[in-house]
This record gives sequence, C-alpha cells and structure tokens, in this order.
Amino acid sequence: MNIPIAIILSMPIIGYIFYNVFILKDKEYFKYIFMGIFMMYILGLLKYSIMPIYINSTIAQEIHKTQSTSGNIINNMNLIPFFKGFSFKDFFLNVIMTFPMGFLLPCINKKNISQIIKYGIILGLGIEIIQILLGFIQGFTFRNININDSIANVLGVFLGYLILTMFVQTYIQVFKNSKNKLVISLLNYLETKYIRH
Repeated sequence: MNIPIAIILSMPIIGYIFYNVFILKDKEYFKYIFMGIFMMYILGLLKYSIMPIYINSTIAQEIHKTQSTSGNIINNMNLIPFFKGFSFKDFFLNVIMTFPMGFLLPCINKKNISQIIKYGIILGLGIEIIQILLGFIQGFTFRNININDSIANVLGVFLGYLILTMFVQTYIQVFKNSKNKLVISLLNYLETKYIRH
C-alpha cells in the first residue's frame, strides 16, 4: 500500500478525530490516541492481507492459458479446517496478525468477550471473502484462501482481549496509588472501558 492510498483511507478517521477533539472539545484523549493506533493497525492489516490489487493485469491473461478464474481460485482454496497442507507457521502468523484488534477495540469502546469473538469471526471470514471476491475481479489470485486463517484470526482477537484484561487488572493494582497525573488518567480511562466478567 503506497502512501497516497494510505492517506486517503485514513482521512475519514483523521477527520472524525479532529472534529471531536477540536470542534466538539471532547477531552477523552486516550480514546482518540487508541483510535489513531487502531487506524494504523488496520492499514497494516490491509497491506498484508489484501494488497496488492491487480486490475487489468497481464498476469490474469497468462494464468488463463492453463486454467480459468474459478479453477485458479478453487486450487488456492481450503474450506476444511486443519487440512490440505496445514502450516503451523502460517497459523501462528495469522494469530499474531489479529492479536492487536482484540487488544485495541476495547480501548476505544466497551466490549465484552462475546462481542470480541463476534468481531473476530467477522474479521477472519471477511478477509477470506474479500480475497475470493478480489480473485474474481482480478481474474486470478496468489492468495491462499484458507479456513485455517479465519480460525487463527478469531483466536488472535480472543488472545488479544485476554492479554488486555490481564494488563488492565495488573495496571490497576500496580498504579492505583500513583501520583502521576498521566498514569492516573490512563487508569481512569481503562476502568471506564474495561468490563469485568
């Protein structure tokens, strides 16, 4: 993903943050800090899971000499969990890729564990569905469209949330008597977003 595209995709969030902080004078600054971090994370996620997109590429013409678009996509697809050349490395990397979402989402708006799992499922399936659609738009795909990736994505979001809960509990205990205003502000903010179970 090049810089101009990243800027264009970022503009709605940047505009939203600017409007709320400078126009509406919303003083929930940590929310917008986490939102900015989340925006950068999403851009990175798009770069590594969706980009690049090839439109009117000669690659499709070369591939179509030996197989159709649907044949190419089917050959790169696995819908049976832990089947067809399961790779622990790929699974682990997909867990790591979505780990930040489980950590960052509750820092922006309150989320409980069931909501986090739903977001994980939407993210995991969404990435694979977009890859399939792009395959048909491009006329081919180099991506491995794999249900294992979706499972790993859900697990990554879930683990990110668990780490957040442990972090918040530890942070509250360690810094609850702090005199530092910034530390206290972050503590108060996390307490408003964190939901105990």
